[in-house]
Amino acid sequence: MASTTIEGKVSLVNGSGFKIYELPDWLNVSKYAKSADVPMPVAGTRVRLTLDASNYVRKIESLGAPHEQEPEAPTCAPVDTHSAPIDTKDARITRLACLNTATAILYGNTGRGNVDEVLEVAAKLESWVLR
Repeated sequence: MASTTIEGKVSLVNGSGFKIYELPDWLNVSKYAKSADVPMPVAGTRVRLTLDASNYVRKIESLGAPHEQEPEAPTCAPVDTHSAPIDTKDARITRLACLNTATAILYGNTGRGNVDEVLEVAAKLESWVLR
């Protein structure tokens, strides 16, 4: 069985897998992996991963706890600019939800509004969500 070893920094974690900044897709732990070989990492941890031929994680090695590593610049875009880049799918979902809510607030109450007002309210909502 061919395996691949990669290193990266964990960005998101859920019950059965995680993402690293270096790859666009979620990585899932193989059901055939030994539980001692795949301790679920914490977001922010640098890891060395061994993937099987189907790209399932067979082994996770921590290369240091998050607090032992040098800090990186935040990946979230500033919420006070309308042209800020969107880094993750979750950020896009959050922003769309804030835009929908802002639109409902402004147009639902008065039936009037403009794009700048919607973006201003959406930015305030996003700021509150990401606090």
